[in-house]
Amino acid sequence: MIGVIDYGCGNVGSVLNMLSKIGVWGEIVRYPEKIKDMQAVILPGVGSFDTGVRGLREKGFWEPLRRHVETENKPILGICLGMQLLFEGSEEGSLPGFGWLPGKAARFNGRAVPRIPHIGWQPLQVTENGRALFADIAEPEYYFVHAYHAPADLDPAYVTAYCRYGYDFPAAVRKGQVWGAQFHPEKSLLAGMDLLKNFARITTT
Repeated sequence: MIGVIDYGCGNVGSVLNMLSKIGVWGEIVRYPEKIKDMQAVILPGVGSFDTGVRGLREKGFWEPLRRHVETENKPILGICLGMQLLFEGSEEGSLPGFGWLPGKAARFNGRAVPRIPHIGWQPLQVTENGRALFADIAEPEYYFVHAYHAPADLDPAYVTAYCRYGYDFPAAVRKGQVWGAQFHPEKSLLAGMDLLKNFARITTT
């Protein structure tokens, strides 16, 4: 089963509906003690970095998620803000993230992009590291809504796909069982369904 973490900062209903559409058994996780029952978890997120950190800590999810990843070596997929929380921190706030990926989320360079935030559909350039997550997706185009992104100079070994918006930035990442997507698969129609189906196949079989 895949658990969708409800910490007050994410589109949990949309993610759960998408899992249901692709025939994946999912559950909204409202209580931290339920995390131990999940094969994998999805950490969605909208809003500011520090608000996300505080939400996870105040609702008691922080340490159970650490155990899920660090002790039990189980998968996690961060979406949008949820992906940024996987890093050490963000230029947006002062609180530390989980630190499973190196560096800090960075704000778009306003001199290099048409506007901030970045909103809309964009194609991805999938890397060799991303073959499994993006398997059989002929046109990997996804819906974005964000002002911050993973470090542009992130080690390519951790990048599964890039997006070009003024310049190339990591749109999807992976380090071991830690996965992240800056875009919203739950809002990305068939390409989003296929990505979540691949994530479920990779991580729960």
